[in-house]
Amino acid sequence: MTVLPLSKRAEDAPPISKRAQDPVRRTAESILKIINFVLFRVPQKDKVRYLRRIRGKIQKLPAGQLSMKRMPQSSAIGQSIALTKNILSGLNPFFVKRVMDELVNMMLQQAPERGHRAPTPRPPGV
Repeated sequence: MTVLPLSKRAEDAPPISKRAQDPVRRTAESILKIINFVLFRVPQKDKVRYLRRIRGKIQKLPAGQLSMKRMPQSSAIGQSIALTKNILSGLNPFFVKRVMDELVNMMLQQAPERGHRAPTPRPPGV
């Protein structure tokens, strides 16, 4: 068993800041990560302009109307598929197939099919 030096132990770690615990901040950061990921194919010189346009459109979204919307649960399926297709569109087919296979395996671990065991996790890099 390896003993970590005192400075590396969990009990010595600095407390998580209130900012990191804030669900509003975490939600906004998660959405921004998705936006940045979707924009990864935009040339760097255009990225700032695109982010400004997206920011302007988000500022115009009616918060009251969005919060009142009740979407059917089934719409989550369509949105998830649309997001996956948007992220993978235009990429190398071999890469897309590998990502989809890995995504399916990860999803099977979260929600195994009825009557089937979840696949054993693959070691990193395999």
